[in-house]
Amino acid sequence: AYSSTSPPLVKGRQARAGGLAAMMTIRGYTPLRQTSIARTTSSSALRKFSGSKLRRARSRTTQRTFATLPDGIMLQGFHWESSTPDFRDPSQWPDGEVKSSWYETVRRRVEDIRETGFTDIWLPPPSESVAREGYLPTKLYNLDSAYGSYTQLRRLLRTLQAQGVGAVLDCVINHRCGDTQNETGKWVVYSDELAHDNKRLDWGPWALVSNHPDPDLAGTGAAKPQAHYEA
Repeated sequence: AYSSTSPPLVKGRQARAGGLAAMMTIRGYTPLRQTSIARTTSSSALRKFSGSKLRRARSRTTQRTFATLPDGIMLQGFHWESSTPDFRDPSQWPDGEVKSSWYETVRRRVEDIRETGFTDIWLPPPSESVAREGYLPTKLYNLDSAYGSYTQLRRLLRTLQAQGVGAVLDCVINHRCGDTQNETGKWVVYSDELAHDNKRLDWGPWALVSNHPDPDLAGTGAAKPQAHYEA
């Protein structure tokens, strides 16, 4: 999820916990005293640091920036197939009946996640997307996705907050895709149909480079001097 040019947000080792694919990561941004979590990944050490002791450590942080957050462990709360079957498409489910969204699956395990010692959870991309996995978003403010509904996402976030577990957003805004064709058939219209407090994100051909290798995706923006991303 991080490129070679991205800030060093996480570092650590792979593990498995609670049946979910997990990435155990140590945040190393502060001169804070190293905790048992930073020195070991044993389950006994994680349990010792969980609960009230962990909440007290987090509450002492007054500035909500990476530079001042205490050491912690982040769980990767999804994997590449978590969007399968698609929550929005009953035809992908056995007998055509949707059983449970991924958001609900994670929400039922939040207490276990907290008791295991995780301080944060990395959630999947929440926006409507061309790709089911969420990495080609279209309508950024439409939070009904293959992982579940907007309402279920809010319920998950409230549960995480109640348990003292932080939520990390995964959103690749520069991968945004047009959701509507223009008069010439090009997918260069980006609609924004949901009401929100910020400036609307109705984009058009001006938001796309004019020298895109696929003529159906070329817009009227400035030409891009670098090599194009192949996908």
